[in-house]
Amino acid sequence: MKYCILILTWILAVPLYAQDDYERATRSRRHTEKGKELTRIGDIEGAIMDFDEAIRLDADNAEAYLYRGRAKAKRKDFDGAHDDYSQAIETNPGHPLAYYERSQSHLEKADWESALGDLTEAIKLDSSNPNYYRSRAAIRLKRHQHTESVEDFERLANLEKNDLRHLRSLGDAKYAAGDLEGALEVCNNLLRKNRRSALGYVLRARLKTIKGLEKGAHADYDKAVKYSPQSSEPYFSRGLFFYARNQFSKARNDLSAGLELATQRESLDYANLWLWMTDARMGKVAHANETLRRYRDEREEEKTFDWPDTITRFVLGEISEEELLVLAKDTDLIKEKEQLTEATYYAAQAHILKNRREEALKSLKTCVAANILLFYEHTAAFLQISHEDDIQRKTP
Repeated sequence: MKYCILILTWILAVPLYAQDDYERATRSRRHTEKGKELTRIGDIEGAIMDFDEAIRLDADNAEAYLYRGRAKAKRKDFDGAHDDYSQAIETNPGHPLAYYERSQSHLEKADWESALGDLTEAIKLDSSNPNYYRSRAAIRLKRHQHTESVEDFERLANLEKNDLRHLRSLGDAKYAAGDLEGALEVCNNLLRKNRRSALGYVLRARLKTIKGLEKGAHADYDKAVKYSPQSSEPYFSRGLFFYARNQFSKARNDLSAGLELATQRESLDYANLWLWMTDARMGKVAHANETLRRYRDEREEEKTFDWPDTITRFVLGEISEEELLVLAKDTDLIKEKEQLTEATYYAAQAHILKNRREEALKSLKTCVAANILLFYEHTAAFLQISHEDDIQRKTP
């Protein structure tokens, strides 16, 4: 009889445990929703406290891990975010957004392969989300996986047919892959759909430059500036076009205009280098050096030492060309190839200033041979080689 009573007690208790689990899961979801709202309004610490409570109540709440990871990422705790995304995946392996978010944490550490792996998994789980393709395409383009990036941008363009920016990206990818005709076809298609697309004109101008159609390139650069007068890229592109053709006054006007509009640190760094080149070629070497040195000193106060700073040290005569080429080397072979492209371009400009024509041509050809087509320096070097008879120091 006692045994039967124990069995009956256990049977009756099961629904009570189930009810308790249900209540805890419900409370966990409420804290998750509250945490999401606090994240939205910017109360990150409060949000994390709610996500912590949600996880305490229900350790299998994958959404709480996911959104706590997002909150941690907002406060730059990328390791903590990565761990939360991994826990979300472990709890729910079929959650594509968790893979996507973890891919972004990999990018913070430049772990390209892990990021690509997570994005591919996210796409397997949800092949209709354009964000997954957009991110994977951008990484593949950056990592010189050009054929694969073209495929992703084509898929993205089909998913979001009304977003014409994808056509520009597809054009970039085809250009980077060396498919000049394919890139030109994409540009023409883009400009048929939006004749005011400044980025479309810039890319088509660069393609025309490589094809030797300088008059058409000039016209396209003019249209890019006309339709996007508040964007720095058209000015930078046209400015370097003028520079390579020894039209230094026009180059300086455009590069100065681009500098005024630029906001990203990298753009500011290179714009100052380009202005240094232009002023020096106009015979204002002392002024060029003083201006660039002043800008470099401001950067030193921010303690930002990177590759553009290395180029700056070279053009100011603080390190030799041999030292520059050594510093361009990197364990990441793609990064090394890109840095050597730039190193040889700026070495060529230094040779031109010293009237070393043959050395300049050799450096320019090395720059072009690296085939980093999307770099400003590649297009400018190609154009300078086309005008090799004009390679000489320009003085007023």
